[in-house]
Amino acid sequence: MKAIRVSLSAAVWAVVGFRQVLADVRIPAIPQGTEGLTDICIRVLNQALNCDASLNWATETNNFYSKKTIELLCTSNCRASLDGYMEQVKSACETSRYAGRDGFSYHAGYTAQLVWERFNILCTSNPAGENCNLLLGNLAGVDPETQQRTAAGDPSLMCNDCALSVVKTQVEMPLASNADISSALSSIASSCKTTVAVTPPPAASPPWVKVGTAPIATSTATSACAGKT
Repeated sequence: MKAIRVSLSAAVWAVVGFRQVLADVRIPAIPQGTEGLTDICIRVLNQALNCDASLNWATETNNFYSKKTIELLCTSNCRASLDGYMEQVKSACETSRYAGRDGFSYHAGYTAQLVWERFNILCTSNPAGENCNLLLGNLAGVDPETQQRTAAGDPSLMCNDCALSVVKTQVEMPLASNADISSALSSIASSCKTTVAVTPPPAASPPWVKVGTAPIATSTATSACAGKT
């Protein structure tokens, strides 16, 4: 999975729950005139999100993060902003693609999809409303600062509802899922003597990534709303 850098624009601060958080994050800056993308698509991709800066660096879904990081990242405002952003990207960019330096052609919303999936995986909660990343980190005895174990892990960790929910969330994501994760979920469910209902992600059409050169988009003068979501 590719590392994603998220840039911050001029400081726009918002007070949320008596915390001062940076609420102007972009994913990431796309230069106007990028071959394969229309001007409208680029403007939508470059709009600000009402999320904390942790959206930038809390990107490793296999890591366990601190309570402070999860509280800053997993806000209802950020979730709503990301969801609205994804809808606008789908509408403005449609089937637009750009050529990557690795020789592959990427859908215009590829990076946005990665960030959206990571957010949803890290912000998965159990029925009691507890964040699963925090709960599983505690059960595993992992220090969020060093990612090293400082205590013995709970032997029942893998059968915890949160463990199953997090893996299920990954399996249902178009970019995060793969055959190994699907197989792991089946094995865990079998070992825990339970079943997990999974909704497979729809096949992307056109695909998120493919070999070849991206088509050249025709710029349009049609206006689009591309403010902060």
